[in-house]
Amino acid sequence: MVANSKRVRSVFVIVLCSCLFVFLSLVAIGECRRQSAERLRMADLALIKSSKINETIISLLYKAESLMTLVIQSDGEVKNFERIAKQLVDHPSIRNVLLAPGGIVKYAYPLKTNEKLIGFDMFSDMPGNLEARQARDTGRLTLGGPFQSVQSGEIIVGRLPVYINDTTGTRTLWGLVSVTLDYPAVLKDVNLDDMTLAGYVCEIWRENPDTVTRQIILSSTGEERKNMAVEHSFSIMNANWNIGIAPITPWFARADLYKSLLISLLLSLLLASLSRDYERMKQMKKTLEMLAMNDSLTQLANRRCLMLEFQQQIKRCKAAKTTFAVMGFDIRRFKQINDIYGHAAGDAVLVEIGKRLSKFAGKNNLVARISGDEFMIILRDIDGIDLLGKQDAAEKEITQPIAVTDYNKIEVSVCSGVAVYPADGHTVENLMLFVEHSIYSEKYKEEISKREML
Repeated sequence: MVANSKRVRSVFVIVLCSCLFVFLSLVAIGECRRQSAERLRMADLALIKSSKINETIISLLYKAESLMTLVIQSDGEVKNFERIAKQLVDHPSIRNVLLAPGGIVKYAYPLKTNEKLIGFDMFSDMPGNLEARQARDTGRLTLGGPFQSVQSGEIIVGRLPVYINDTTGTRTLWGLVSVTLDYPAVLKDVNLDDMTLAGYVCEIWRENPDTVTRQIILSSTGEERKNMAVEHSFSIMNANWNIGIAPITPWFARADLYKSLLISLLLSLLLASLSRDYERMKQMKKTLEMLAMNDSLTQLANRRCLMLEFQQQIKRCKAAKTTFAVMGFDIRRFKQINDIYGHAAGDAVLVEIGKRLSKFAGKNNLVARISGDEFMIILRDIDGIDLLGKQDAAEKEITQPIAVTDYNKIEVSVCSGVAVYPADGHTVENLMLFVEHSIYSEKYKEEISKREML
């Protein structure tokens, strides 16, 4: 009963774990697919936002080419700067345009709010000037910022080197032209609020070349957040910016995920409970069958069970054209054990012999007690087995001394016989008669030997 109870509990645990594994796997697969679809959506949004940023900044910074044309056409002599610069400053985010011969700011528009910039050295080690030196060295329009302006607020700048031909026709660096954009006003049209409405947080950042640290450019939350679900790097001229998007509510904290997990748990518990009840009923049925088919003393199969097994093996072997064997064992002078040591000792001997035969036969074969001191084993698979050797091994196992008390050990002897289907019989009765005949023949031979010795 204890073993049955453990099995019932084991069935409950196994079914519960199996169902949980299956249901949680389904939830995990569904969640992975949902997350993959959401990642694709976030990747599309990241591409849209990065394209918008790129388009906005480049369209404004490329006004520097008009300033470059002004300088080149006048061979380095700046003429009509204010008139042309006024036409270029046509966007509210453009703070100023600058001309810097030799890298030193000499012209600024509008001048009224930018007097402090006159004389500023763009090639100095001030923050934001690294890109100016990069423009000088590469000959290309470069993006710098965001960084703190020498005036006030933060800015994004575009620096374009200007080359002119000197009197000898040699192409030389004239200086830089610059377009300054107010930050973050220039990125207002990027509009990260719609990301919040869509249920996402969004962050745009770069690695600041002056400090070599992560610099947040835009954030939908106003706070730095790492471990974004989707990250996308994009280039604006020389600069590398990054955009990251993640759900506002982390995936592991979604209510529908917890609902799925709860449903999985409840279904698993239900199926495990049903399986437990079914196993309990099956064990009860099995227990009743065992009571009808087992020997109450040794817990081995009884004669009825042996007869059924005989019939099944004959049917199986007849159909498959295979063989099986039956071994019989008779304990000699068992009545003397009862008379000398008592019935309790005799019962202990029978139980121990039953255990030894069960261990010897293994789980694939049937061991039965068919009468008071007689046992039989049905060997289902005898291919490649030395039956006589196995018979001798069984006798040696049985005849080992049996301790019935702390002080008494009983030595038993047995007679045995073997029959093989179909060589020794085609029916249950024939096979059992063959085994019994073998046992009695062995007994008879031993009696004759004893008489001759006397």
